[in-house]
Amino acid sequence: MTGLVLAFYLIMLASGRLTNFFWGLLTNGIWLLMSIHNHLVGDILNQGFFFVMQFVGMVAWYKQLAQQQDSSQMQAKRIGPKMMGCLVAGAVVVYGVVLAVAKTAHGNQVYLDSSQLPLGMLAQILATYGYLSQWVVWLLVDAVGLLLWWNQIQAGGSGALGMFVLMIVKTFNAFYGMYLWSKTTEY
Repeated sequence: MTGLVLAFYLIMLASGRLTNFFWGLLTNGIWLLMSIHNHLVGDILNQGFFFVMQFVGMVAWYKQLAQQQDSSQMQAKRIGPKMMGCLVAGAVVVYGVVLAVAKTAHGNQVYLDSSQLPLGMLAQILATYGYLSQWVVWLLVDAVGLLLWWNQIQAGGSGALGMFVLMIVKTFNAFYGMYLWSKTTEY
């Protein structure tokens, strides 16, 4: 079930379709439950953030699609270096906070797990406002997720194999999304 919902979410996101946010709500809700069960504090915070951002994204994309000539899919934009620098600086601060929380909560794989939220926040903010560079960050998120869930498989974590497979699917989708969005980027 999780894989099917995630597949619809990823296909709609990579295609720049507004309906991705409905599927995102379902995906993030399911993923949140898996993270809670595995006591991955960083991932719990991450999925909670994503769940809330689905609503923000719906509004942002609806407004941007209304301003485009072709309102069937999002037209990607390029981000400036100053804005990206500010977002990265914010991600570093968030990493420090999440790391402190994860250590206090005695989470698993705290250094790796704590990177999920700041990287995910960065990618989600870029996606919400239609920036092509989101896909590079999604690839970083996926690489960390692959390592995180591989380690959970090795430790015998509940549901870890299924989550690892989903991370593989997400990684392929990030490459596909980068390809599709690069074709619609404003220059």
